[in-house]
Amino acid sequence: MPWNALTTDLGNEITNSLPRDGSAPMVAPFKAAGGTVSAPGLGFASTPQTGLFLKGGGLLGFAQNGVDVSFDQALVYAAKSGDYTALASDDNAVHRFTAAATLTLSAASTLGANWHYCVIADGGDVTIDPNGGRQSTARPRSSSRTAIASTSYVSVRLSSPTSSSPGYRVKLTAQR
Repeated sequence: MPWNALTTDLGNEITNSLPRDGSAPMVAPFKAAGGTVSAPGLGFASTPQTGLFLKGGGLLGFAQNGVDVSFDQALVYAAKSGDYTALASDDNAVHRFTAAATLTLSAASTLGANWHYCVIADGGDVTIDPNGGRQSTARPRSSSRTAIASTSYVSVRLSSPTSSSPGYRVKLTAQR
């Protein structure tokens, strides 16, 4: 190989290399291997079974120690100004009630496993009426505890109101 070709080749490889210290940006997309849950395409040297992989169908997977980690679906936010009945399709919803209202909960047996719902009372009392249980009330700007007395639902008070977040929040989970 002639000397000029060797130096040109070396120069091209140095130009096309990516510094390990991150001092230079990439100028093209990074393309990782698809990987699997036990050998992610993008992982870590210290924990090779933890990282990102393609599940198939264009879905991104997250692996932690070789186990597929799943996440709740995206939160769905809506403002409500009157009475409402929470349905199975409201899974993982955050509803901010801007006026006094009654929230009626569907029977827990009609909801999916690990169904979640968050109530924000921000304009009046929200009476929570669980199917077959004791009613409870979420009040705006109140730090009183809310409890749902039912074998089908569990409630957890998420937070008390603050000046930047005035509504009282109650998270409901259906127990099947």
